[in-house]
Amino acid sequence: MTKVSLLVFLFIVPYLSYSQDFIEKVDGEETFFEYIATFDSSMTQSKLFSMFQVNLMKTYKGTLIPSDIINEGEGRIFAKCKSKKLKYDNGIIKDGGFFGYNIHVITRDGKAKIVVNNIDYVAGEMIHMKSGTKFTSEQPDNWTKSALWNNQSKKEWAKMKDQFRNEINIILKELIKVDKTISDDF
Repeated sequence: MTKVSLLVFLFIVPYLSYSQDFIEKVDGEETFFEYIATFDSSMTQSKLFSMFQVNLMKTYKGTLIPSDIINEGEGRIFAKCKSKKLKYDNGIIKDGGFFGYNIHVITRDGKAKIVVNNIDYVAGEMIHMKSGTKFTSEQPDNWTKSALWNNQSKKEWAKMKDQFRNEINIILKELIKVDKTISDDF
């Protein structure tokens, strides 16, 4: 029985070796998402740094805008990203634009912190919607004002923000997937 327990521990526990807490915070006019992941002690800063670099490239598949702020010694990665196209539904589903944002990853032995911030809206094909709106906005101030568009836009803005939250949640889960083939010496 102890051999079976040992085998289960050796092969199953590594896949369950992280915990997660995804938090949405508002600081003044800035919304940011913070995600803390704790891994088992065998995941050194170097291994985690390599894992996050690989996972960022896999997750964003060419849509990632690499930045100069990649510092392996400090375990820091910074990149500019954009969300998938948002859907705007006013009876006909249209391109609602996307959110541009920054992602910061800071790794330490056994843990990592991921922060998504500077979330700005970039307009799609809806002519009354304008780029530059912050994610924190209840209703964008720079969109065309009319009774008809005001109610519709307010509803769709909330839906587009939820689309982004869902996407970020999926992305963050992808980023923390542990690949057992990563080692300190490639």
